[in-house]
Amino acid sequence: MYEEKEAAGKLRSLQDENTKQKQEAQEEAKLMKKKVLEIREKAIEMKANLYQEELKHAEDLFAEENSILCKAIKSKDFNEASVAQSLIRVAKNKIKAVRKDMEKLHDAWKSVATKTKMVSDGCSNVIKKIKK
Repeated sequence: MYEEKEAAGKLRSLQDENTKQKQEAQEEAKLMKKKVLEIREKAIEMKANLYQEELKHAEDLFAEENSILCKAIKSKDFNEASVAQSLIRVAKNKIKAVRKDMEKLHDAWKSVATKTKMVSDGCSNVIKKIKK
């Protein structure tokens, strides 16, 4: 009888240890996922900064060429006006492309933020279970 109780106690102890190890492994995996998501978020931030710079340059080009176009029209220099119009078109296309890229980047950011929240919530739940 004593041996059975001792064996049952050892079995429970081993099961508890196994459960604890599984929980720790799950927590570690979730922390790794969180780190990966943080890296992705930083990459998205860096891309966003680059897109902001590109957008500013395109807007500056647009404003500059628009000013040149106005001066060319006033001075009736239609060759200059034609060149300015072409560059305005280039600037508009660049602005449109950058804004489209920024929208895609925003969608990627939302996806990462959602996943980060899910992982964080999961980590909190695992930590609470371990503390109990």
